[in-house]
Amino acid sequence: MIKNIIKVSALLGTSYFLYKIIKKDIIINKLNKYIGIPYVWGGETPTYGFDCSGFTQYVYKKYFNKNIPRTSNQQYNESKNVLIPTKGDLIFFGNPNCEDSTHVGIYIGNGKMIHAGSSNGIIIAKYEKNNYWEPRFRAIKRPNF
Repeated sequence: MIKNIIKVSALLGTSYFLYKIIKKDIIINKLNKYIGIPYVWGGETPTYGFDCSGFTQYVYKKYFNKNIPRTSNQQYNESKNVLIPTKGDLIFFGNPNCEDSTHVGIYIGNGKMIHAGSSNGIIIAKYEKNNYWEPRFRAIKRPNF
């Protein structure tokens, strides 16, 4: 499918940027199969369960073929700020009284993220206009590769 998208992009004169957006959409759609996997502190696999940064690390390795650090704060510190977020970017949260990042998810567009929450495991959640997430929001960033 991806090869066909590249061929169509070349024929239509569209950019590589369009290809990357389409590829990210395909990846984000694949993440739905992880919904419902339980939260496990220190978890890094779909078989055992995930914590928030274990999930993001797993997704980046499996679908983007990129290694990112293990903890949410390390991922935050080793990622770059973005002006315009795109699907697949990392979204960070923390205690309102502290600068550290204590939670991370994957931005999926439209004010939503997919993440490993301690109450429900892997879920899609709206973070914009949300009484819990909005005051804890830190940034949407992209890992440095």
